[in-house]
Amino acid sequence: MNHEECYEAVRARNSEFYGVFYTGVLTTGIFCKPSCSSRLPYSKNVRFFESIEAAKNAGLRACKRCKPEL
Repeated sequence: MNHEECYEAVRARNSEFYGVFYTGVLTTGIFCKPSCSSRLPYSKNVRFFESIEAAKNAGLRACKRCKPEL
C-alpha cells in the first residue's frame, strides 16, 4: 500500500487494516493501530510501518489509547 491508501484507512479508522500496518506519528513519537480513535494527524507527520518492531526501531512508543501491542 502507498502512503495515500494507508492514510485514507487511518482517516476512515478502518479496523480491517489492523496488523497490516501501524501508523507512526513523528511529531508525538507514538505509533497506533489504523483504527485508533485519537485525533487524525497531518499526513506530512505520519509514517507507516509493517510491524510493531519496525515502529519501535524508529524510536516510537505504543499509543496508550489503542494499545497496538495487545
